[in-house]
Amino acid sequence: DLLSDQYLNVPLTAVLRPPSLSAQQAATEQKAAAQAAPAVRDEDLTAWLERGFATAKPEPEAWNRPGFLFKGPSVGIDLGTKYTRIYTEEKGVALNEPSVVAIDRLSGEVKAAGADALNLLSNYSGYELLRPLEESVVCDLDLTATMLRYFLAKIHLRTVSRAVFAVPVDTTKANLTVLRGVAKLAKIEKTAFVQSCFLVAIDFGLPITDPSVNMVVDVGGGTADIAVVTLSGIVGSRSVRTAGNHMDEAITRYLKRKYNLLISDQTAENIKIELGSAYPPDKPMTMKITRRNLANGVPRTITIED
Repeated sequence: DLLSDQYLNVPLTAVLRPPSLSAQQAATEQKAAAQAAPAVRDEDLTAWLERGFATAKPEPEAWNRPGFLFKGPSVGIDLGTKYTRIYTEEKGVALNEPSVVAIDRLSGEVKAAGADALNLLSNYSGYELLRPLEESVVCDLDLTATMLRYFLAKIHLRTVSRAVFAVPVDTTKANLTVLRGVAKLAKIEKTAFVQSCFLVAIDFGLPITDPSVNMVVDVGGGTADIAVVTLSGIVGSRSVRTAGNHMDEAITRYLKRKYNLLISDQTAENIKIELGSAYPPDKPMTMKITRRNLANGVPRTITIED
């Protein structure tokens, strides 16, 4: 019942077309079903997505088919603690920038967001850098909506008809309500939500429709999501409030304690990316950094090993 024209506004044969059905017959049935299909209701589609595609078993290539989730142009948005990514059908990943906002200390007015905010802070004083999300949860609704509007305008999208948001596996109804408010303030007409681990499984081409077990670990900035995906659904999941930001903080504390060096968040992230590994590397890895010594204020170069 879930995988029907009432919820998807696309013909069932376009998703589950039998191998014996010719392309011409499929096109004819698709056109006839599209004309008779009722309009998609936002709450119906959201409910279908929140249930984790429990009974839907489309062909693997159907997930990448344009218009599978929505009829017409759509946008994918990942509001992360550290980075925000926006995907469009025309450009792919059209935006990937830090989830930060620069505001004027005196007036409180938002001056820039993302990479522009970091550049503004480095060149001018009198601005404060704020993160509107913490551990993948919206802390300031208005500030998050302003940041999202800034990002959409940056990729020349003043208004968006439909958007799919990637959310953590333990997202509550209250958090979804806040995200709907953010989308409304950002002039997004209709919204839907998909668990990020499910999207990761689709992106990596895992056999999500087969009766096999696939474990997905999605380490973000504020949270790390672990999920078991099988038969087009998530059968078990957990979200841990320890992720990339905590790793960066641990690297910063270590260098400060051992070498008395002060490094920035970006440097800590670069060290994590260059030397971090879940398994012991085949050969030793090293990285040189030059930063200010807190004891005498003189720059010092050290070599860090994995």
